[in-house]
Amino acid sequence: MRQSESQFEAVFNQTYQFTGILSPEGTIRNVNQSALDFAGVREVKLVGLKFWETPYWQHSEAIQAKVKHAVEQAALGKFERMEVDHIRFDGEIRCVDFSIKPVRDDAGQIFMLIAEGRDITDRKNAEEVLRLSEKNRILVENAHDAIFIIQDDVLQYANQSTETLLGYAAAELCNTLFTDYIHPDDREMVIRYHQEQFESRKAPGYQSFRILGRSMAILWVELNAIRIDWKGRPATMGFARDITSQKKMESQLLHSQKMEVIGTLAGGIAHDFSNTLQAISALRSPRR
Repeated sequence: MRQSESQFEAVFNQTYQFTGILSPEGTIRNVNQSALDFAGVREVKLVGLKFWETPYWQHSEAIQAKVKHAVEQAALGKFERMEVDHIRFDGEIRCVDFSIKPVRDDAGQIFMLIAEGRDITDRKNAEEVLRLSEKNRILVENAHDAIFIIQDDVLQYANQSTETLLGYAAAELCNTLFTDYIHPDDREMVIRYHQEQFESRKAPGYQSFRILGRSMAILWVELNAIRIDWKGRPATMGFARDITSQKKMESQLLHSQKMEVIGTLAGGIAHDFSNTLQAISALRSPRR
């Protein structure tokens, strides 16, 4: 039995898959070294916890409920498999393909559950890049709007229209702070808008503000941003359109309207003044 246990421990800890042994109720009894290394924790922090109550899933109530449901179904004798986001103790979110299956004794009773998982984040990222390169790259690169991705306040991707708008090559733009290209007077407003979008709070559909291109050229853009996942982590994708000409026309129209109002006002004043002069002239004229 000692030899059997030793062999089991060796196999259990050497397998590359993250493996955990659970009670039928979902309590963690044991986890292998791969799971501990991946999560960045020690076994003592996990053993005795309900599988769905570990910090792995606490970043999302929906994922917690999904994992709990999978454990409950496995306890009924069903094999469950799914892809879910797993949060490491260092805060990084990784995509995990994991399954939970029941183990029965000689009498056919379920006496434990085996949870196994694999980190598929790199594969998912590769699929994302592949889809972009094969299906959407041409559309994105040739889009009239400037399309870019911001993660951790840094530009991670910029299409050709973004290069044209700002006057910089994509290689110069990437890994720079997006706030560097916003006019100082509009910077606080745009940061607040970006934060609201990132936190999924209600924000204006479009935001107009000034940006600084190469040689500090001031341009007006209209921005719409959405929250996305980029390389397994939250980010925002922005769609910006150059509205500088529109703003100039609006300014000219406003100026024209002001001048029209001033002209009308001046004309009215001149008319009233003329009437006043006529009245004064009539009063001063000698009576016959």
